[in-house]
Amino acid sequence: MAVDIIKRELPQDLIAFDDPENYEEKYEEERLLGDVLVEKPNTDEYESRCVMVFGIPAVGSDRLPKLKNVLGKLFGLTNPDYHDHYPLDADGKTNGYCFVEYPSKEIADTAVQLLDGHVLDKNHTFAAYNMIEIRNIKEPDPDWKPPTAKPYVDVGNLWWWLHETPQALRCEDQFATQEENSRTGNKQLTIWWNARGQEPYEVDVVVDGHKAKATRDNWSEQVIFKWSPEGSYLATMHQKGVVLWAGPNFEKFQRFEHNLINFLEFSPKETYLVTYARDDYYRNAHVDNTLKIFDTFTGELKKTFTPLRHGRLADWPFFKWSADEKYFGFSRHGQIHIFETEHFELLNKVSIEMDGLITFDWNPSKNLISYYCEER
Repeated sequence: MAVDIIKRELPQDLIAFDDPENYEEKYEEERLLGDVLVEKPNTDEYESRCVMVFGIPAVGSDRLPKLKNVLGKLFGLTNPDYHDHYPLDADGKTNGYCFVEYPSKEIADTAVQLLDGHVLDKNHTFAAYNMIEIRNIKEPDPDWKPPTAKPYVDVGNLWWWLHETPQALRCEDQFATQEENSRTGNKQLTIWWNARGQEPYEVDVVVDGHKAKATRDNWSEQVIFKWSPEGSYLATMHQKGVVLWAGPNFEKFQRFEHNLINFLEFSPKETYLVTYARDDYYRNAHVDNTLKIFDTFTGELKKTFTPLRHGRLADWPFFKWSADEKYFGFSRHGQIHIFETEHFELLNKVSIEMDGLITFDWNPSKNLISYYCEER
């Protein structure tokens, strides 16, 4: 039997071509546009190649071509393949900064090192940042207040013992001892002159206008006290930190806050003080920033570290310093970490990895390191 399919009626829901109400077509972009999306610009990738340079001259549009020509010679030193952009204000003048895009992140990082701190002239010094770093800059704390100025403490000549005393003419040395005071039971710290051919005798000081001996109970609350490498300071340890004493009368020179510290160390030229508090002194609770570096003269905290989760350091001093104090470093887990002291950042933002690394050390006079690795 023949059927006339042309005249056959179909259900109405198959004849209608309109989408149902609230219908939303769903599809995956990756499936439909995969080959196109591969070339889709990535914000992070772009920003890692882009450098923002502050401190450029503010000029009008008539002088902009000349400015771009001058700065272009600097931007092109890293790589001639770059694109620069100078935002303008409502009057057509530059805003004192510009953007420079390079072909890769590595080239951009090199450009930052070259441009940051560059002195164009006496009125313009560049500050260069990778755009990703700019994203990490946070808003200032609304409750921030400028630090209170500390009065300067003039303790006199820090090297007085070398040329301001009769003892200096006789080349006498100083040393300090700490023992228990038999009368009070306290720790008693005493500073002595070491005279050749005779018994050591106590150093004389002036306290509140009166002559006295350089001896005090609980001068250092812990067993450890330390002279700085060049003899400028005597460091004493206390429950809340470290105190430096200096000058002919051993007056209080500087204080450094670090609770329950166990060890302290100076950098070779006494510019920095390193303090360490073990985690196990906090009843095995994890404490951040157990290792701190301070500026000896100003007392400013320069850098903190958390080298261990629990326990104590295997070696002390933990840091090894270059002779000129421009660099310091430490080694852990097969890596050498070198920091520069201009900004206290990891040098070149990368650690040195060595298979089988045991230790390393600095050249006594040059900024070179040697390292020792176990045989494989």
